[in-house]
Amino acid sequence: FGRKLAVYEYILANLADLSPEAQADMQDDAHMKNATDALETVYNGELLTCVFGRFRASVIALINDMAETAVIPLNSPLKIRKGVVAEILLSAYPQLGEDVDDMDDEDGSNLEANSTLGANPNATDGSLEVVLCAGVTQTELTRLGDKVKAFMTRKAPNGKSYASQIGPYANLTDAELDDMAYPARIKLWRKAFELGIDNPNGGCDDFISRVTSTVVGNQTSEGESAVVRLSLQESEGEVTTEADVACTLGLVMGVSLLPQVCSVEVTHEVQTMHNSEAQWLVQGGTKSGNIIQSTTTTHEVQTMHNSEAQWLVQGGTKSGNIIQSTTTRPFWEVGVNGTGQVVAISDSGIDVDHCYFWDSEVGMNPNGGYDMARRKVIQYDPFVDTVDEAGGHGTHVAGTVAGHRSVDGKTESDGTEDGVARAARIAFVDCGKYCGEGCGSLSIPPTDHLMSTGRAGGARLHSASWGSSFVRSGAPYRYDTQARNMDSWIFSNWDTLFIVAAGNDGRSGMRSVGSPAIAKNGLTVGAGYTSETAYDENFVVDFSSEGPSPDGRILPHAVGPGVSILSSEAVPSVTGECEPESPDALISMSGTSMATPAVSGGAALVRQYFQDGYYPTGARNTSSAASIDVSGTLVKAVILNSGQQMTAKIRFGQVDSEFYDHIQGFGRVSLADTLRIKDHNDIVARVVDKVTVNDQDSVIYKVTVNDTMCTGKELRATLVWADPPGASGCVSCAINDLDLTLTNDMDTSGQTYYPNGESSKDYINNAERIIVPASAMVDGHVWTARVRAANLDRSSQQFSLIMSGCFLFDGYEGDIGFAAPPGAAPPGLRVGSALAAAALSAAYLLLF
Repeated sequence: FGRKLAVYEYILANLADLSPEAQADMQDDAHMKNATDALETVYNGELLTCVFGRFRASVIALINDMAETAVIPLNSPLKIRKGVVAEILLSAYPQLGEDVDDMDDEDGSNLEANSTLGANPNATDGSLEVVLCAGVTQTELTRLGDKVKAFMTRKAPNGKSYASQIGPYANLTDAELDDMAYPARIKLWRKAFELGIDNPNGGCDDFISRVTSTVVGNQTSEGESAVVRLSLQESEGEVTTEADVACTLGLVMGVSLLPQVCSVEVTHEVQTMHNSEAQWLVQGGTKSGNIIQSTTTTHEVQTMHNSEAQWLVQGGTKSGNIIQSTTTRPFWEVGVNGTGQVVAISDSGIDVDHCYFWDSEVGMNPNGGYDMARRKVIQYDPFVDTVDEAGGHGTHVAGTVAGHRSVDGKTESDGTEDGVARAARIAFVDCGKYCGEGCGSLSIPPTDHLMSTGRAGGARLHSASWGSSFVRSGAPYRYDTQARNMDSWIFSNWDTLFIVAAGNDGRSGMRSVGSPAIAKNGLTVGAGYTSETAYDENFVVDFSSEGPSPDGRILPHAVGPGVSILSSEAVPSVTGECEPESPDALISMSGTSMATPAVSGGAALVRQYFQDGYYPTGARNTSSAASIDVSGTLVKAVILNSGQQMTAKIRFGQVDSEFYDHIQGFGRVSLADTLRIKDHNDIVARVVDKVTVNDQDSVIYKVTVNDTMCTGKELRATLVWADPPGASGCVSCAINDLDLTLTNDMDTSGQTYYPNGESSKDYINNAERIIVPASAMVDGHVWTARVRAANLDRSSQQFSLIMSGCFLFDGYEGDIGFAAPPGAAPPGLRVGSALAAAALSAAYLLLF
């Protein structure tokens, strides 16, 4: 932030050196604020900060004169993300294989008809994602599609396309190109224009006429950039998705030439995993080819239950090999069962007249509107259609989140496979259209639309059992716009937690997590066994995708039960289907798709725990003053703080695993190991939420070990914050760096405990946890948790923190930032002094 502030002050101090137009702009406070807010951070390290944005040329020249500052024009090659051209060529010429990644020998001689753009403008398969530079006005955003078409069809005086004539190296001869570093790559672009947009036989006119634009990531706060998806409409008369590869490449280059554009990349198909795929993976069988065939083999495997997920996520116990009356579900037993919570779900559809969701008294109108009188499904957004297919994915995951049996659609009773948060309600967005056996692709709405699901009805949790697979698409493993859009939305709406499946590509090993699960601000869930399988709940299943993220962050974040989970089955032709009367009312599925709704249900229990006054005693306090409307970052912190050590992953044998690795992350979710429940446990938790720390400042929190509260427990502290979005394709994606440490005030050795199993600070994760062993806990000793804003790209950052163990603390009411009375001092003891607050946020790349 100090470096950005220096740029701001330097411009103000040297206004006389600017052009008259720039002086007028910069002396206008609103313009200056918009221009500097639009400096978007690409990299923020201790020694270097990189941002990009748009200024007048005289302002850029002035900034370039600053000491220790460099300015680089953001030209077209820098805007096109790594791997984009290779993906386009591979889609047309798969025989090129991995050799195309090098690009040094691809001179365009192989270009033929093909396409990477999908026909459905709402589809995420094979479209172009265009990230606009921060600060682009709403008018420019809405006109981008028309601007692209006008630009791509504009002619230069020589009759060729204007785009090809202003492109890089457009007028160089072959001899001149041969003297350059990458002659074949440059010739590729020239050939693409010659065969495409500059082709005298019609060029790309039909192609360009069918390009449509959809805003998929809007500007949600100052200084953020929007994202537009470019897709192809169906051709008039004849339905086709084919187009010239040369036109596609020409479009990529042409779009990157626009000054409003800062990044271009290709998107990929979003899928749920095929049920048959999960069957053979879990059972250790084999398959033949790319689809399940008759040669696929399976071995006997037991069916597990939602009831397993209930006690596992809650941190309860069970007796014997089947669920018995002595099984404990500690949160349910004190009334924390999801009451008052709404969970948003995006998936293939939901069979709303299944007995786990049926409401016989209030009819369903699936028009996207809200009906808070409904028993279970308060909103059904028909983004694709209004049904789920027989045995559908969406009905199953919805049952695990919040299904609750009602035989008559009115009176609820105990179902054998009720959801983890069975009293919660559901807001659903339908993203899947039945397209035949084994067809599991989804059409995901733009991020703003997706995340608005249920929001007006109170939903602050979103469960997403879907994603794009880098392994199956062959795309480069990178932080993409899908992840970036989600991080951007959550950064501006961090009251919400996005809970997403890691993916089912774990047999490919490390770096197999999908998107948007690679995002920073969501909660990414891997899949584990349950206690009734050949391996117990402390083992991760082989198909569970593995981290780390493309930039090295810990993934998955947590693990939930995801093997052979029995839950609600969609039977669209029947109303009120219910167990035990109907044998088709339940179905078993496996995948991180099943683990994700189990953890989402647990997240709903966490929200109710705080909203209904169970914090901090574990018994309900009905006073309105005890109700806490917690943020999504605190819910995430609680879940990660609860994580229990897992043993290994079963993948071609047993692969040992430990906390913070690429297999289990923060471990298996067990909520009773972090939140106090009356008459069940004696652990103490202290939470801090929605607290702001200024750049270079610290906030400290102290607890005193007390053996009368409990003994033999670790001291844990978990810090979570919503980080600003990284740049698409970033290698180091962390923007704001907070540091968590724990120290014993009475330890003369000065030992400092660092997060995530490290012996020093963590630079890359925006979730940090410290565990101090119980053996280090001494009655009466005071421990200090310090949260330091080590390096921010803005003046301040909000965070959430939970501590758990055997301790006493005072003044917990002040820990909740939003609960403090107006004018009251922020909670915690603040150390240090912040830089002066200034409005500063970003086509040029600045390095300083």
